[in-house]
Amino acid sequence: MGCDLQINMLDVMKYHALSFPYVIARRYRRKILVMIREFFLGFIKIHILHHAAREPVYGLWLIEELGRHGYRLSPGTLYPVLHRLEEEKLLRSHSENVGGKIRKYYRTTAKGTKALSQIKDKITELIEEVMV
Repeated sequence: MGCDLQINMLDVMKYHALSFPYVIARRYRRKILVMIREFFLGFIKIHILHHAAREPVYGLWLIEELGRHGYRLSPGTLYPVLHRLEEEKLLRSHSENVGGKIRKYYRTTAKGTKALSQIKDKITELIEEVMV
């Protein structure tokens, strides 16, 4: 389930930064931009948990899959997120040799699956409140 809307975090941040009147102090605009970035990173984490719960996933596949949803991520953005999710015990990884190269696959842990279930409940609640 995708959408035609292409979301580029930098474009969103630029739009929001330019749409505020000049009277708003720079530090408030910066806080808002940080908040927007945190929202998008949260969406990305949810996508990662969703896909890793269904099948083993690896970095390049996730970059391509998230790109289909309008997220343009570099490896320098994605891999720290994967490592944090692994440190938080929401994902576990294993390495395989694929075509002579080592590829690291990620799956959700029991804790990650439980977190995803709770997240889905909160998303449903939010959609029912905000979108209806």
